[in-house]
Amino acid sequence: MKRALVARIILCIILFQIVSLSYPLLTGLLVDRLVKKEWNLYIYCLTAVLFIPFAQGFLEWRKARGLTVWSEQNAAQLRLKLISKLFNVPIHYFSFSKTGEIITRCTDDVKQFIHYQNMKFQAFEKLLILVFVGAVLGYKNIMFMLFVFVCGLLYVIQSKKISPMISKLYRKSITTREKFNEFIRERIQILSLTRLSGCSEWECEKLKKLLDEEFATETKNATITFINDFVSSLVRSIISGALYLYAGWLLVNDRIS
Repeated sequence: MKRALVARIILCIILFQIVSLSYPLLTGLLVDRLVKKEWNLYIYCLTAVLFIPFAQGFLEWRKARGLTVWSEQNAAQLRLKLISKLFNVPIHYFSFSKTGEIITRCTDDVKQFIHYQNMKFQAFEKLLILVFVGAVLGYKNIMFMLFVFVCGLLYVIQSKKISPMISKLYRKSITTREKFNEFIRERIQILSLTRLSGCSEWECEKLKKLLDEEFATETKNATITFINDFVSSLVRSIISGALYLYAGWLLVNDRIS
């Protein structure tokens, strides 16, 4: 069932890219047939061009629906495994609040895991675009095709190196927040005893330390996210500028037409 679902998602991705990339080709043929007054072929091209938005919408819907079903199936199985293992732990090992925190953590981890699983399909989709574009460009100029693949490789390296860092910091941020929430909950329960024992200053110092740790983690997370967005934008800008520059050079030198 899962393999069939994944195969359908991949098929929808491939068909969607083929349909999308066929649009400029068909519009070019449409103008060409109009100029040459070949009305029969013009009608065929016009029908195909008008059909493309409906095909794109249908394929996008099928892809999104397949990804949703696939994600929910994986998430349900993973939650079942995590919670089953959790309930096998002796109940006296955890307080009820701690058990609740672990279940919440399981849910958050599952969401993060599924999110990055979905990113694999998005990476496949981008790679497919590079393959199609590279194949078309390679027909005209082999160096142009290699240049596109090098630019795509830069984008893949950026995605593989920085995105895992954000994921790691995200998990650390969740852990720090859970520690902080658990500490507050426990301290409220023994607040009266804390006042009687004269440990208020020590409790405040521990709370301040946890707050500083959470603030440092969130600040670092925000910094890494900013760097990731900046590098992504920079890579895309370099790729776009270099492609246009190289294409212009090829046109000026009559290497492509």
